[in-house]
Amino acid sequence: MNYRVIYMVEEYTTDGNLVTRQYARNKKTADRIARTCDKANDIIVFLPNGNEKSHYYVKRVVAVPGDTVLIKDGALYVNDKLFDEEVEVASMEDAGLAAEEITLGADEFFVLGDNRNNSEDSRYANIGNIKKEHIIGKAWFRMAKQDSELGLIE
Repeated sequence: MNYRVIYMVEEYTTDGNLVTRQYARNKKTADRIARTCDKANDIIVFLPNGNEKSHYYVKRVVAVPGDTVLIKDGALYVNDKLFDEEVEVASMEDAGLAAEEITLGADEFFVLGDNRNNSEDSRYANIGNIKKEHIIGKAWFRMAKQDSELGLIE
């Protein structure tokens, strides 16, 4: 599935400082809301390692700060428990870095693509654990060519 990143921008034009301060306060609030990712199965948009020359990645969060991650026999374990998948996924052929247990830092997330055997994600060193500061936001709306795929992401 292809995703398109769309930014919604609200523009202020004024000579006064009050609106400038209000815009800055609203932008900080919007940034906090957009970057909120606090649970597994959130779908996020991020730049790998903060690389602004890279394309945006859209992946599913499977582990949050403090969690442990292990992929064994094609299955995902988070905190020593089989991960409860919200979507149907294939058994993983390559565990990558998660072949050995990984403990996430205080600001790190582990992400996987839903097409597990054809996904560049946290299992590989070029992506790795996603730092919170590199998250652009949560994906919450899907746009697709087929009407049946258009709508809110649950």
